[in-house]
Amino acid sequence: SPRKAAAAAPSCWFSTACEASELVLQGGMDVLSDWAVTASPPLTLRNDLPVAAHYVLWERAARGGALVMRQQGHLAGGASVNVYSVDMRQQVSGAGLSMRCLL
Repeated sequence: SPRKAAAAAPSCWFSTACEASELVLQGGMDVLSDWAVTASPPLTLRNDLPVAAHYVLWERAARGGALVMRQQGHLAGGASVNVYSVDMRQQVSGAGLSMRCLL
């Protein structure tokens, strides 16, 4: 069914913001509002360690359900990754392990 397919499909989330700045026109009598809409990832992970790391992100399902793994991957030392797969309205948790520990 379409509902089951939608529930099983991977999610993609954005954080949006809308800001206005005032532009003064020639003569200084008229003001024009310039609007900017930005879309950014809801979560950014940054590895401040000098070694690579493996990470796993979990999201608690709505209404206190079980944890669902949303994303995992490797992150180089000093690098960052944008995460679009988690719903920040829900409880999100993560775990990381230095790649040096895996050797």
